[in-house]
Amino acid sequence: MQQTTWQSSHAFHIGLGAVNSSGDCTTGACYLYGRSWSPTVHTLGRQLAALEDTEAAYAVSSGMAAVSSAILALCNSGDHVMCSNCVYGGTYAFMKSYLPQKCGISTTMVDISDLKAVEAAFSSNTKVWRRV
Repeated sequence: MQQTTWQSSHAFHIGLGAVNSSGDCTTGACYLYGRSWSPTVHTLGRQLAALEDTEAAYAVSSGMAAVSSAILALCNSGDHVMCSNCVYGGTYAFMKSYLPQKCGISTTMVDISDLKAVEAAFSSNTKVWRRV
Protein backbone atom coordinates (compact mmCIF):
# COMPACT_ATOMS: atom_id res chain seq x y z
CA MET A 1 0.00 0.00 0.00
CA GLN A 2 1.45 3.38 -1.01
CA GLN A 3 1.25 6.30 1.40
CA THR A 4 2.32 9.90 0.88
CA THR A 5 6.08 9.36 0.99
CA TRP A 6 6.65 5.75 2.07
CA GLN A 7 5.35 2.30 1.46
CA SER A 8 3.77 -0.37 3.70
CA SER A 9 3.69 -4.02 2.84
CA HIS A 10 0.09 -4.41 4.05
CA ALA A 11 -2.73 -2.05 5.06
CA PHE A 12 -2.97 -3.84 8.42
CA HIS A 13 0.46 -2.51 9.42
CA ILE A 14 -0.60 1.11 8.97
CA GLY A 15 -3.25 0.82 11.69
CA LEU A 16 -0.71 -0.33 14.27
CA GLY A 17 0.69 3.19 14.48
CA ALA A 18 4.22 2.38 15.61
CA VAL A 19 7.54 1.32 14.22
CA ASN A 20 9.99 -1.18 15.61
CA SER A 21 13.45 -0.04 16.68
CA SER A 22 15.03 -0.96 13.35
CA GLY A 23 12.48 1.09 11.40
CA ASP A 24 11.16 -2.07 9.74
CA CYS A 25 7.46 -1.93 8.88
CA THR A 26 7.21 -5.58 7.85
CA THR A 27 7.43 -7.15 11.31
CA GLY A 28 4.10 -5.96 12.69
CA ALA A 29 4.54 -2.24 13.23
CA CYS A 30 4.58 0.76 10.93
CA TYR A 31 4.17 4.53 10.56
CA LEU A 32 0.66 5.88 10.91
CA TYR A 33 0.56 9.63 10.26
CA GLY A 34 3.24 11.62 8.49
CA ARG A 35 3.25 14.72 10.69
CA SER A 36 3.62 12.76 13.90
CA TRP A 37 5.94 9.95 12.85
CA SER A 38 7.42 8.95 9.53
CA PRO A 39 10.53 7.27 8.15
CA THR A 40 12.04 10.72 7.57
CA VAL A 41 11.46 11.84 11.18
CA HIS A 42 12.69 8.48 12.48
CA THR A 43 15.90 8.76 10.43
CA LEU A 44 16.44 12.38 11.49
CA GLY A 45 16.13 11.40 15.15
CA ARG A 46 18.62 8.54 14.75
CA GLN A 47 21.11 10.82 12.95
CA LEU A 48 20.78 13.61 15.53
CA ALA A 49 21.32 11.09 18.32
CA ALA A 50 24.45 9.82 16.58
CA LEU A 51 25.77 13.38 16.13
CA GLU A 52 25.14 14.15 19.80
CA ASP A 53 26.45 10.76 20.97
CA THR A 54 23.25 9.99 22.83
CA GLU A 55 20.78 7.12 22.89
CA ALA A 56 17.88 8.86 21.16
CA ALA A 57 16.63 12.17 19.79
CA TYR A 58 13.11 13.35 19.16
CA ALA A 59 12.10 15.45 16.15
CA VAL A 60 8.83 17.34 15.83
CA SER A 61 7.06 19.16 13.01
CA SER A 62 6.78 22.67 14.47
CA GLY A 63 8.23 25.09 16.96
CA MET A 64 5.14 24.89 19.16
CA ALA A 65 5.42 21.10 19.22
CA ALA A 66 9.03 21.47 20.35
CA VAL A 67 8.23 24.06 23.02
CA SER A 68 5.22 22.23 24.45
CA SER A 69 6.92 18.81 24.37
CA ALA A 70 9.99 20.10 26.18
CA ILE A 71 8.05 22.01 28.85
CA LEU A 72 5.62 19.16 29.50
CA ALA A 73 8.48 16.64 29.69
CA LEU A 74 10.42 18.72 32.23
CA CYS A 75 7.64 20.14 34.41
CA ASN A 76 4.91 18.83 36.67
CA SER A 77 1.98 20.47 38.41
CA GLY A 78 3.33 22.90 41.00
CA ASP A 79 6.47 23.74 39.02
CA HIS A 80 7.31 27.19 37.66
CA VAL A 81 8.46 28.31 34.21
CA MET A 82 10.02 31.67 33.44
CA CYS A 83 9.77 32.87 29.84
CA SER A 84 10.73 35.94 27.87
CA ASN A 85 7.77 38.26 27.34
CA CYS A 86 8.91 38.69 23.73
CA VAL A 87 8.04 35.34 22.14
CA TYR A 88 5.80 33.95 19.39
CA GLY A 89 2.12 34.51 20.19
CA GLY A 90 1.36 30.79 20.38
CA THR A 91 4.17 30.30 22.88
CA TYR A 92 2.94 33.25 24.92
CA ALA A 93 -0.62 31.84 25.06
CA PHE A 94 0.68 28.36 25.94
CA MET A 95 2.82 29.74 28.76
CA LYS A 96 0.37 32.31 30.08
CA SER A 97 -2.92 30.42 29.77
CA TYR A 98 -2.59 26.72 29.03
CA LEU A 99 0.15 25.76 31.49
CA PRO A 100 -1.41 27.41 34.57
CA GLN A 101 -5.03 26.54 33.78
CA LYS A 102 -4.66 22.99 32.44
CA CYS A 103 -1.43 21.75 34.01
CA GLY A 104 -1.02 23.68 37.26
CA ILE A 105 2.36 25.00 36.10
CA SER A 106 2.85 28.65 37.05
CA THR A 107 4.55 30.97 34.60
CA THR A 108 6.23 34.34 34.75
CA MET A 109 6.69 36.33 31.56
CA VAL A 110 9.66 38.63 32.01
CA ASP A 111 11.70 41.20 30.09
CA ILE A 112 14.93 39.23 29.80
CA SER A 113 16.92 42.38 29.03
CA ASP A 114 16.24 43.44 32.64
CA LEU A 115 18.58 41.29 34.75
CA LYS A 116 16.95 42.36 38.02
CA ALA A 117 13.53 41.31 36.72
CA VAL A 118 14.94 37.95 35.65
CA GLU A 119 16.57 37.39 39.04
CA ALA A 120 13.34 38.37 40.81
CA ALA A 121 11.30 35.95 38.71
CA PHE A 122 13.27 32.87 39.81
CA SER A 123 11.72 30.85 42.61
CA SER A 124 12.53 27.58 44.37
CA ASN A 125 10.23 25.67 42.00
CA THR A 126 11.51 27.21 38.74
CA LYS A 127 12.32 24.29 36.43
CA VAL A 128 12.64 26.04 33.08
CA TRP A 129 13.42 29.46 31.78
CA ARG A 130 13.11 30.21 28.09
CA ARG A 131 14.68 32.98 26.14
CA VAL A 132 14.54 33.92 22.48
